[in-house]
Amino acid sequence: MWSWFKREAPRDCQVRLGADGPVLALPRDEILLAGALARGIDYPHNCRVGTCGQCKTRLISGQIKPMMDFALSPLTAAELRDGYVLACQSKVRSDLVIHLPEDRREHRHARIASVQRLPGDVMALQLALERPLAFRAGQYAELSLDGPTLTRAYSFAHAPREGGDDSVGFLIRRMPGGAFSDRLWAEAAPGLPMRVSGPFGAMGGRGGADDADALCVAGGTGLAPVVSIVEDRLRHSSRARFLILLGLRRAQDQFAAPILERLEIASGGRVRSRIVLSDEPADSAWRGARGPVTDQITPALLAECGARTAYLCGNAAMVQAGQGRLRALGWSDAHIHTDAFVASGTPAVAPQAPTPPLVPTVRPA
Repeated sequence: MWSWFKREAPRDCQVRLGADGPVLALPRDEILLAGALARGIDYPHNCRVGTCGQCKTRLISGQIKPMMDFALSPLTAAELRDGYVLACQSKVRSDLVIHLPEDRREHRHARIASVQRLPGDVMALQLALERPLAFRAGQYAELSLDGPTLTRAYSFAHAPREGGDDSVGFLIRRMPGGAFSDRLWAEAAPGLPMRVSGPFGAMGGRGGADDADALCVAGGTGLAPVVSIVEDRLRHSSRARFLILLGLRRAQDQFAAPILERLEIASGGRVRSRIVLSDEPADSAWRGARGPVTDQITPALLAECGARTAYLCGNAAMVQAGQGRLRALGWSDAHIHTDAFVASGTPAVAPQAPTPPLVPTVRPA
């Protein structure tokens, strides 16, 4: 039977990059950043999970569907009012006109100044830069071997210095089968050339302007941004106190004891730390806390340390578990700062926040 009606194929959405820029044809519900990258657009980005803020994009007109609550993202209140979105967390829902973000990355040639291999397959790496790089406490950088083809992101493991740093340090864990870390473990030696790009991220919050006592929960090398933030806050606040909970698997993985001891001594009693082991054999000599490090987040612990802000740094599952416990205890997300690590080659885990039910519409001014 002849049909008088033909079902039309879904029309692609036309995405214009700037008022007079090129136009991309993207299927409805495709992620804006992914679609642009797939079509060869050099779109500023880094984490792809809504935490670094590098893909901040002004939505001039059209509709997108957010994949997270942008109020809990690196977007400021002013940026939200001005129609900014995160391209990595925005599904295209109509024709769009957008303003591409500026590429805020800086690149520095570097050489390895020192290498220290620590327990738990962790490396303390110090790099000498060709010229100073300015960053904020809690941020991270991309380290490269052989240019952009072999690149991984790591947090700065120390507080920033005024005027920028010409020497930067990182804590790098060797990942089984990891192309970058395996290569670094095999070749790392003083003088090896590398490249540093960044900085990225905004985990440190208001930094030195905040005198609030803090709970810092880190998993493994998630200790690096915690050290950066705590050192920075100690420099700028005469009152803030810190309790650091560090989660490791076994006693033999304790790479951080000298780092924590140095931080405690330098703080004059304002920093305390505890190591929690998740997989230590029951019959071992370990007398400290056991289990998931986030299980330590209890009303008694929060009352003991007087924390009014929290920093959670480590693998995505740990960070989400810590967020859940703090929320269940009545904490608002405004006081919870997070940095979730996603291992290379694994699916990205977006921040766990309610997806807004409405699709925002922005009209030209």
